[in-house]
Amino acid sequence: MLEDADRTEMSWSLASNADQKAGHISSLLKYVISNGSSMQPDETILSIHVIGTSLHKLPSNDVLFASEAYRVLIKQFTKHLNEGLVITTHLVDIVRCLLTGTALPTEYHSYLCSQQINQKKHDTVEAAQPCIQLNIST
Repeated sequence: MLEDADRTEMSWSLASNADQKAGHISSLLKYVISNGSSMQPDETILSIHVIGTSLHKLPSNDVLFASEAYRVLIKQFTKHLNEGLVITTHLVDIVRCLLTGTALPTEYHSYLCSQQINQKKHDTVEAAQPCIQLNIST
């Protein structure tokens, strides 16, 4: 059921990523790009996990969104790290997830999923793809 031309009534949460659909991942990318600078540490880290382990589900036209979302997440993660808000026990796991898409350890992933911020429901939003201009000179 469409609420308007740009919004689909589907919901997702970071904690329920076991069956994430490509539309949910795409919506997460757009959410991160729009709201990443205000994301909490656990939300940032679980977003890194969900995106990193789901890149293979993305349609090729979402690769630009994934790149931008990763840029936002890295910036926010670095901010949280500098403020001492990240559990450094899992620092290597988080960096590995960022670089290679390796899943976070099960117990840490379960902890992140149990956090209230990661159980919040979000609507799946359909948005226009970013426009890219290529200037090719000969």
